[in-house]
Amino acid sequence: MNFQRILCPLDVHDPDIAAVQTAVDLCNSRSGILYILYVIEDIAGSGIGEQFSFYQKPSPTEYKAIRKTIVGILSHHVPESIKTIPVIHRGHVAHCIVDEARQKAVDLVVLSRRKRSVAEELLFHSAADAVIRNAPCPVFVIRRSSHESIVQQSAALEYQWMEE
Repeated sequence: MNFQRILCPLDVHDPDIAAVQTAVDLCNSRSGILYILYVIEDIAGSGIGEQFSFYQKPSPTEYKAIRKTIVGILSHHVPESIKTIPVIHRGHVAHCIVDEARQKAVDLVVLSRRKRSVAEELLFHSAADAVIRNAPCPVFVIRRSSHESIVQQSAALEYQWMEE
């Protein structure tokens, strides 16, 4: 099954390439559009019951740096035959994802969800859960393993150590 308009939220600091690859696999390569969304999280805007369209645009400096990172990631993982459009917003992650899905009239949202402990589930709000409950279209969730996160953290620490 191919979708015409897919939204794939991406954390440029800890990208889940499996979510991007899944979105690519599901996107129609002839006429499909893949929107890659990065949200600069605004903690002040994360209150319960707020409207979805409250986010602000990022500063020009933030926008350029994040866009450059997104384009770099996409150049390695998305074929040129698929039209990709980076979208950057500032706000509450779940609200921005749902709002963008509505505005772009997407057919599918593909996102990753980190595996969390029971305590974390009780204490912290899951953006993925909020998107699943409020999205105007189907949501395809990729479950990230805790092993993958540990490997990525180890690589980041090793890189940081080499830089010192």
